Amino acid sequence: MKKLSVLLFSICIISSAAYGQYAFIAEFQVGSFDKIDLITAEKTNIGTTQTRLSASDFGPGGVLFAIDESTSNFYEVDTTDGSVNLLGTNPPPPDHKWTGMAYDEESGIMYGISHHDVYQDHYSSLHTIDVADGSYTLLGSQTDAPAIACIGIDGVGDLYAMQLGSVAKLYKLDKADGQVISYQGEIGHWAAGSAHGMDWSTSDSTMYLTTDTYLALENTLRTIDLSNGNTTIVGDLGIANWIGTIAVAPILKANFSADTTELCIGGTVNFTDESSWASSWLWTFEGGSPATSTDQNPSVTYDVAGIYDVTLEVSNGQIFNTLFRDDMITVKAIPAQPSTPDGPIDACGYGEFTYTTLSVLWAETYLWEVLPADAGTISGSGTSAIFEATGDWTGSYTVKVMASNTCGSGTWSIELNCTLRFAPYPFTVEGGGNYCEGGQGFEVTLDGSEIDMDYELFNDGFSTEIVLEGTGNPLNFGYQTDEGLYTVIAYSTDCSTLMEGDAWIYVQFLPSPASQPTGPNEVCSNTSADYQTEAIPDAETINWLLSPTHAGIVIGSGLNISIDWSTDYSGSAYLSVYGSNDCGDGPTSDELEISVFKSPEPEVDGETIVCLQHEIIYYTVDNQGSTYAWSVEGGSITSGEGTSEISTLWTAIGAGTVFVTETSADTCVVTSDTLEVIVDDCIGIGEITNAKIHLYPNPAKNQIVISFMSTKAMHYVANIFNQQGQPVYEKQSVHHGGKGLQQINIDNLPDGLYIYRIKTSTNEVYQSKFSIIH
Repeated sequence: MKKLSVLLFSICIISSAAYGQYAFIAEFQVGSFDKIDLITAEKTNIGTTQTRLSASDFGPGGVLFAIDESTSNFYEVDTTDGSVNLLGTNPPPPDHKWTGMAYDEESGIMYGISHHDVYQDHYSSLHTIDVADGSYTLLGSQTDAPAIACIGIDGVGDLYAMQLGSVAKLYKLDKADGQVISYQGEIGHWAAGSAHGMDWSTSDSTMYLTTDTYLALENTLRTIDLSNGNTTIVGDLGIANWIGTIAVAPILKANFSADTTELCIGGTVNFTDESSWASSWLWTFEGGSPATSTDQNPSVTYDVAGIYDVTLEVSNGQIFNTLFRDDMITVKAIPAQPSTPDGPIDACGYGEFTYTTLSVLWAETYLWEVLPADAGTISGSGTSAIFEATGDWTGSYTVKVMASNTCGSGTWSIELNCTLRFAPYPFTVEGGGNYCEGGQGFEVTLDGSEIDMDYELFNDGFSTEIVLEGTGNPLNFGYQTDEGLYTVIAYSTDCSTLMEGDAWIYVQFLPSPASQPTGPNEVCSNTSADYQTEAIPDAETINWLLSPTHAGIVIGSGLNISIDWSTDYSGSAYLSVYGSNDCGDGPTSDELEISVFKSPEPEVDGETIVCLQHEIIYYTVDNQGSTYAWSVEGGSITSGEGTSEISTLWTAIGAGTVFVTETSADTCVVTSDTLEVIVDDCIGIGEITNAKIHLYPNPAKNQIVISFMSTKAMHYVANIFNQQGQPVYEKQSVHHGGKGLQQINIDNLPDGLYIYRIKTSTNEVYQSKFSIIH
């Protein structure tokens, strides 16, 4: 590696908590101290500072700290004119140069970066710096990014570093030990000189970079994409000398919190400063003691009830910022005595009555009380409460109320004097229901009564003019036919009571006439069709009628059904519907006339064991007006398509199929069962001219017998094949001439169609089909 020490006078400023849209830079060679606009890169000189500042950042209280690369002096920099105050001198480790600083506001830690630049021995080291005197503690070293020019901490606390070289690179570092976490990407220029600095601006969440183009000394302000290292030029800073630092100016921001915002007279509130970059504090506490404070975290006592403002003015020695919080603190007193409750002074037993009082300052809850307790119970925690009166007690009672909060309870109000009077006992109303139109209605009864009480029957809140005297026994108000909700009120001398429960009476009408069903009016036998009807008012059940009944089967119920039409029925059918309920059946709908056409029943007939390249005729019943669509697998139709008879040329050895779809003159469509066919190559098949062979019985059950009659002896092989052409039996035998028999046991073979074949030594073949039915 080429020695870089003559070029790596790297100067970097980092601030992890920078707020604002301007920054400070120091020209490395001459110490010119400038303020730059981060939006336009416009530069304004505000003084002269120390030369060769290689790292700086704003730290606690908004103070700008910096390090001199040559002397390792640690300074506090005055941002009004660039003047410095020496805090300490702390050289980095041997053969190291300070190249960058970054302050983490979240943790309050100032970080410093240095690199070791001895020839062919380059590595970077991360430190923490004590801003009181510039002393430092080594965290760790690494060689993955050995010549770091500057470091910076973004808004979420991640530490980034720029590596010098012909292609500058951006890395993310671990704040615990300085090791590389990840490589982000190329910065996009040759960075080898000393004019480099980075800083994060929280106000626009952007990392800014000042750098020069190697040898050209073109100092520019850039933004960095931290995800990939790409930079975008904001503007040319117009400086002929190297830029030693950039530090985004923090914005002073007042903020605070309190451990409570509600308290009682004499209570204390502890305030906590949460301001950014403040170094002095001036508090104003309306209604508090003390009324003002310059402590960072003061405690304040409040001795007078009220709602009070709090103001905090903070400063960093140069600028001020104020936060005012209106009505922040609520100081509560014990509530005063409430007003005398307002509500009925004459109440009836079994009733519910509302009592109220005026709201009281500082009250949070209200406690209500009725005395004596035998009078009833009262509930509620606000300015109103519900009194539920006892039914079997009469006499005088009082109501009072008291207000309270977390500071304590006040005094009871002046009592409201009331009288509880006798009221009828709440018996239960029974009866009601639905009755059929023209019926006698339903009885309404009361399950008890008291002597010397009157009981009046109401329907939907209106009197029926039926009043019964109490007897001490249940009462019967008779049959009622008017629809409505029936209730009963009982009256004593002073009070009335609504009896519990009610009776609902309504009339049940016969179902309305049903509408004519809808659905297909032409169908084919042996098919299914769907039918519908409209809702029938007052119907509880929907009933369907099909005439004649043997025309089909009705499937389902309700407004939608289907009919499975019979296989053997054709002609007219009639469908109707009616509704029914507990009162009877409603009128039947008009009938829907349905024409049922006879569906065809095609069956395919023809040879099922055939020879390859043989043409075979297949046919079904020829019905007048029908059309036929044939389907053949394993062969091709040579003639007859569309008719009831076709000729088929078999072209593939193995299993074949034939079926037909017949469409009747009435457009009823039925597809036949599939006829299974075995196609054989039939090589060597001929007649055994000098022998007579016969197979029986056919169909067979347990065995078949083969009868021979031959004039000469012969050797032969006997086989049996199933419908798939698979051999299921084989035996070689010799026939010596004359008459002979062969018996074959077929108990183990399943039902089906089979082929029996004999092939002689001279290639003569006998073949016959038979079936097995056990």
